[in-house]
Amino acid sequence: MKRCLAALLAAIVVSEPAPCGAIPATTDSARTAPRLAQAAVLDSVAVVRDSVAVAAPSAPPFEVVPLPTPAVRPHRAAYACLVVGAGLIGGSFALAHRADRAYDRYLVAQVPGDIERWYDETTRYDRWSSGALLGGEALVAMGLYLRFLRRPPPPTAFLIGPGACAVTYRF
Repeated sequence: MKRCLAALLAAIVVSEPAPCGAIPATTDSARTAPRLAQAAVLDSVAVVRDSVAVAAPSAPPFEVVPLPTPAVRPHRAAYACLVVGAGLIGGSFALAHRADRAYDRYLVAQVPGDIERWYDETTRYDRWSSGALLGGEALVAMGLYLRFLRRPPPPTAFLIGPGACAVTYRF
């Protein structure tokens, strides 16, 4: 039964519609039954189409309510965090390179005063490099949060007037 209905629907979709009320000329009952059903369905579709065209209202049934435009929020703080964070990350590589050069000088130094001075400079640049890298990563994470994850505070509205007192809170 399901196959027959599926074949009937496929025949309706694929074939050209027969004129309403037309009976196919074949006498084979296996072929005639689906064609008769197809003709009946097409007649009912034509009637439904005609009734819909006549009964269609000209005006929309519901009032059109305009949607409020979302408030445009500048993301200056987010972009500033991203730029400064990227700058700190890039600066950390320059400081790490200076720390490496100071360490190379420390390795070849012979005088105890120079050894101590180059070692102190190496540790200072290394700490500055680590701090700049961590601070830059924190600022990039903060910028991404401010730009993409943070939502604006929910708007609250108070309406107080003669005969009306209302509070709305959207979330």
